[in-house]
Amino acid sequence: MKRKIHSHLFNPRFPSQIKHYISPILPYEVLQLLYDPVEGLILLLLNNFLLPILFIGILFFLYRWSKELEDRSFTIFIYFLVSTYIGPLFSTSTEDGGDFTLWFPMGFAMVMIYLYASKRYHPAKMKASSLGLCVAIVKIIHEYQFFM
Repeated sequence: MKRKIHSHLFNPRFPSQIKHYISPILPYEVLQLLYDPVEGLILLLLNNFLLPILFIGILFFLYRWSKELEDRSFTIFIYFLVSTYIGPLFSTSTEDGGDFTLWFPMGFAMVMIYLYASKRYHPAKMKASSLGLCVAIVKIIHEYQFFM
């Protein structure tokens, strides 16, 4: 006789409770993936395929924009790398004992100041630094996810 999973009796946040309600035919791991396939399979696919595809896309755009410069085409990569830097703008302690840090894309600000102050302005450098700003925003979001 099979034992069925009673969804109203077990909380998915506590996987140890699954063991009490599993079928004798299905192993625990298979049942857990069947219960929540989004968390089990799709997150693995996103981590394994999305990041390399984004990395290849960034390299493709940087290589294409570096062709627009007549000489010193490698500087596009330097502008991109410098503009991805984020730094703390303000930091303080909270009343409950934690720390709060306000992050700012300082590398992008430095590149913009340098591009507008010098005579070496080129649209390809602006594109590369804007792509670096996008990566810096993702890094800032990653820093703030620990507070959630």
